[in-house]
Amino acid sequence: MQHRPLHHAFRCCTDLIFELWVPATEFRIPLRRIQSLKNPTAFLGKTRLTPLLKVVYTNEQGATDSIAWQVPDLSGWMRWINGARS
Repeated sequence: MQHRPLHHAFRCCTDLIFELWVPATEFRIPLRRIQSLKNPTAFLGKTRLTPLLKVVYTNEQGATDSIAWQVPDLSGWMRWINGARS
């Protein structure tokens, strides 16, 4: 049996986009709202063996929020996001 990820993260010109396939949900974070990037090995009580891409951002209500993904080429994602934010 082949296992497939249940999510996908990708980057657009002005947004960071996260798609959850089950259930079908899309999260968009405008790059201008990103406050910081972190690389924890745990998030919301779940621990991973590899660091995650944690994005701390201001949500639409003006509060600080965060979301995290396990992505390939973590350093490449960090470079792209930081470069796009400058």
